[in-house]
Order: sequence, then structure tokens, then C-alpha cells
Amino acid sequence: MVACTVPPVATVPTTPVSQIAGSTTSTAPVATTSTTTPCGLGPVPNVVDELVVEIDIDFDGDTAPDQVSAYFVKRVWHLRVELTSGGGGDLNVSGRDVRPLGGHDIDGDGRREVFAVVGSVDGFKQIGVYGASNCGVVEIAIGANPVRLEVGRTENAVKAVTCNPGLASLSVGSTDDGLVLRRTNYRLVANQLVPADQEPVAISEEEAQALAIVDCPGVSQP
Repeated sequence: MVACTVPPVATVPTTPVSQIAGSTTSTAPVATTSTTTPCGLGPVPNVVDELVVEIDIDFDGDTAPDQVSAYFVKRVWHLRVELTSGGGGDLNVSGRDVRPLGGHDIDGDGRREVFAVVGSVDGFKQIGVYGASNCGVVEIAIGANPVRLEVGRTENAVKAVTCNPGLASLSVGSTDDGLVLRRTNYRLVANQLVPADQEPVAISEEEAQALAIVDCPGVSQP
């Protein structure tokens, strides 16, 4: 009986599918799109009780306009900043009828703090001030209390806010010698306003009546 030998089968080299001309299959990693918003800024709720008109200011100092708005939902007011560069902040605000007025750079660092109406007390509008914290929003304070600058006129007093030169609150009251103007200057240090009172000065009735405004470039009247 004759032995029969089977010749070895030749090995055929294989080409990866990704290297075949015209192939639509790729072994390269597939890029994924992150749904995480920088700084954790989530969307505005689909249903809000009130949405205040938005304004644009350069909040983070990159010269691009950022969007500032306020909205009311579930009995809470929110001040919201959406940065053009991405992210931003959404801050619960203690107040009523919150409305952003604009922005002014208090300390000259290139970032504009937000001025916003946050309510009224005894006939005076109250103004809150809000600054940048990383890429979020923080409420500027004096000590442990949030800033509440007052603007307006009543029968017995006039109150105003000025940024010329530097942020200050003005208050006019009457004394036995006539009307006097009290000015408190503020320095902004680490999201705190540091007050420094000046000596009262005499002021005329006409000068006093012209004071009840916010005199800060970039900030509208309450």
C-alpha cells in the first residue's frame, strides 16, 4: 500500500478591514460628545413663573458679551450668567422682583460686576451686586450680609449710588443746620465691599433732588 501525503495548505495573508480600499469600517477610536456643561451650569427650567429680559455685559473680562438674566421659579428668584466662552453660574437670590440693571467694573480688573434690583424697602429701591467666582456667580457682601445699596427719594431722605470716582453710596438727610450729604466709599476685596465713611458735607435742596439715581457707567436706572 502506497502512503499518500497531503501538501501543506498555504497561509494567505489577511488585510485588516480598515485598510481595504473603499471600506467604511474604521478601527480608530470614536470621539464622543460630552453632555457636561462647564462649571456645572444646567439649563433654565422648561417652565418658569417669570423670566426677566436678558442683558449683555462682559462679566468675565474676556471682552466678549455674556448673557445675564433673572427668572422666578418655585417661589425663588435666580440670577443667571451664561458666559460666551461656555459655562457660567445660576445663583439663588434673596429678594423680590429681581431685575438686572447692567454691569460696571468696580475694582478695575476688567470684569464687570452685575448690579440688580432685588426689592424695595421704605420707598427705596434696593440694589444687589454680583461678581465672578471662578466661572460662577457670587453675591458681593459687606461682612456677613449681602450688599443692599439703596436708591430713591422720600419726604425725608434721598439716597443714591455713584461710581465717580469709585463705588459709593450717598445719603442726604436734614439737620438743624440744613441738608447734609453723607458719602460711604467702598473698595472691593475678595468679593467683599470694604466701607469707609467720609465726613458729612452741606448740600442744597436742588443738589439733593438730583441725586436719587444710580450714576455708574453701564448700569441703567432702577
